[in-house]
Amino acid sequence: MENQSRCDDLFELVLDTQNLVSEMPTEKVRLLLMELDMIMEEYARDIAIVYISGNYSSKKHLCGVILRGKHDHEIKTAVKGVREILVKELAARKRV
Repeated sequence: MENQSRCDDLFELVLDTQNLVSEMPTEKVRLLLMELDMIMEEYARDIAIVYISGNYSSKKHLCGVILRGKHDHEIKTAVKGVREILVKELAARKRV
């Protein structure tokens, strides 16, 4: 059985990044990856929350509420997960 925290379950509930990214043009995915890296270089909690919920969730308000209740390390973990999805998506598109 896989060990998942409640945090992972909530993120899976509100972050449907893979579905959203798969429908985006390649240039948009590259732009989002660049923006995500910039957000993390100059990490500011509120900006990161708004950015993640605004770009990577179809349930934007719910995502923002959930992220506001999380610690910074949990938000950064979510950002790392989103970044991995973006990198994998770009790599998959290069192969095609």
